[in-house]
Formats: sequence, C-alpha cells, structure tokens
Amino acid sequence: KIRELERKKQELEDAEINKQFLAKMNEAQKFYKEKDWDNAKKTYNDASNIKPSDRSPIDRINEIDNMLANMKLDEENYNNFIKKADDYLAEKNFDDAIKNYNSAINIKPLETYPKDKIKEAESLKKDQQAQAELDRKYNKLIKDADLQLKNLIYDQSKILYTQASSLKPSESYPKDQIALIDQKLSDIAAENDRLAKLKQDYDAEII
Repeated sequence: KIRELERKKQELEDAEINKQFLAKMNEAQKFYKEKDWDNAKKTYNDASNIKPSDRSPIDRINEIDNMLANMKLDEENYNNFIKKADDYLAEKNFDDAIKNYNSAINIKPLETYPKDKIKEAESLKKDQQAQAELDRKYNKLIKDADLQLKNLIYDQSKILYTQASSLKPSESYPKDQIALIDQKLSDIAAENDRLAKLKQDYDAEII
C-alpha cells in the first residue's frame, strides 16, 4: 500500500514536471519563432533544468548556437563582398564589382544595396564602352588627318579634322589644325594671286 502511494506521488510529481517542462518549451518556441535568440536559449535552458533527462532543449540550444555562428559568418562574408565590390567600382573595374555584388546577393537575397549598385555598375560600364568606342573613332580620324596633312592634302585633312572635332567638340587639337590649314590655304591662294599678277604684268610688258 505504501509502495502504491509512493508510485502515485511519483506520477503526480512527474506529471507536474512534464507540465512545467512543456510550458517552458512552448515559451521558448515562441521566442524562437520571434527570433529572440537570447530569450529562446535562456528559456530552453530553464526547461532543461526542469527535466535534465530530456535532450530536446539542449539540442535546440545547440541548433540556435550553430545558426547564430552561421549568421555571423554570413554577415562577415556579406560585408567582405560588399567592401571588395565597392572598391572595384571605385577603380572602374565593373566586371569584378558586379561579380562581388552578386556574391553578396547570394548570401542576403533581400538586400537592396548590392542590387542597386549592380545597376549603377552596369550603367557605368555601358558609358565606359561607349566612351572607348568614341575614343577609337576620334583617334583614327586624327591619325588619318595628320597623315593627309603631312602629304599636303589640305582639303581632305580639313574634312577629317572637322569630323574629329564634331565627335569631341571640347578638344582643341583638331580646331588648331583646321586653323593651321586655313592659314596655309590662304597663304597658297595669296601666293597664287601674286604669281598670277606677276605673269599678267610680264605679259603686258611683252606686248
């Protein structure tokens, strides 16, 4: 009979322990869902103290610790990718900048900063390519114009310098060269006029 009473007493104590344990586990789960990791860990620890034989609260604490460690590592990696990408962007190394911003997005897909910076980098890259093409065309025109001028083909060289100047209106070199050609053509015209007059005077004297 005494043994029976002790058994019932133990059952009641066990039931009370289970009740307290489940209450703490539910409370901890609520904190877990809210991502309140500190309170979740504390409450899982309280549950473990109520019922040390049950491994589940310790497993949850370990899960949170691992998750927090991974989140910390993700945060460090994200920040490293962003810093590298920002540095590449500042150096106008657009491809490597975009690559690192994409790596950051893989870690934090909801972050808007790397997405906005990719758009900026792509736009700047497009501008850079357009500028490079403009430079290529301009330099070819200048090279061809210089060659024509060297060969004293003034009309053709003037056309090429004019085309180059229309591509880059702020550049002074083609304008200076056009002015030089105009002066040369003016000098040639004046010299031709002088020679024509000399011939005219000479012809008049002979008659």
